[in-house]
Amino acid sequence: MTDSKTRKDNGTYYRRKEEGLCVRCGGPRGPESIVLHCKECSEHIAKVAKKRRKLRVKNGLCRNCGKPVENGKAMCQRCMDAIKAASKAQREAWKASGMCCDCGSPVILNNTMFCQKCWFQKTARSRLGSQKYWRLLIKKLEDQHHTCPYTGVRLIPGENAWLDHIYPVSRFPEISSDPNNVEWVCREINEMKRDRTRAEFLDYITHILEYTSAFEPRGANVIGCDVRSPGSSPL
Repeated sequence: MTDSKTRKDNGTYYRRKEEGLCVRCGGPRGPESIVLHCKECSEHIAKVAKKRRKLRVKNGLCRNCGKPVENGKAMCQRCMDAIKAASKAQREAWKASGMCCDCGSPVILNNTMFCQKCWFQKTARSRLGSQKYWRLLIKKLEDQHHTCPYTGVRLIPGENAWLDHIYPVSRFPEISSDPNNVEWVCREINEMKRDRTRAEFLDYITHILEYTSAFEPRGANVIGCDVRSPGSSPL
């Protein structure tokens, strides 16, 4: 099998590309292929590239371009900046076309810039420290029948659904990444609950209800209503 430079020089590369064939071996790429190689050649190239990157890192070179790096980094600053800029440009292009800014898939969640998968992955990463829990979060929402356990409000991802830690992270950091320590609630409940546990929050709400039920609700003087402070003597 000739190398890539030789194939390009003799026109084989471009002919195979135009004919929809693998530019490396000349085999079929498949009708929906968007790459230039067949599956077998793609796997071979990826394997060789992975081995080359590992060898470069081992020798203190940039795994991307092979140039020397400093401070034991895997890539040189130039390559990191180039990859970062390319990634940003791609996300901006997806966003401008109304696609998910993380993967380019159609956006199916209202008020977001993400598809459902990326939204759940982003939520898992920010609330549990790893996106690997994204499928579990979907199941948890389904098990809750898309309903807030405190208010009965229907939860809609991208609108009012919020992942809450049952035992708050600020007080129980050791279980901050435990998926069994989270539940879906509406955003208002998450903001009200703050650093309370579920039991503490329910006790707090009960206290508010008991206290406010001790006096009649009143309006403001500007509309001619009687206004007095909680606990004041009856008129």
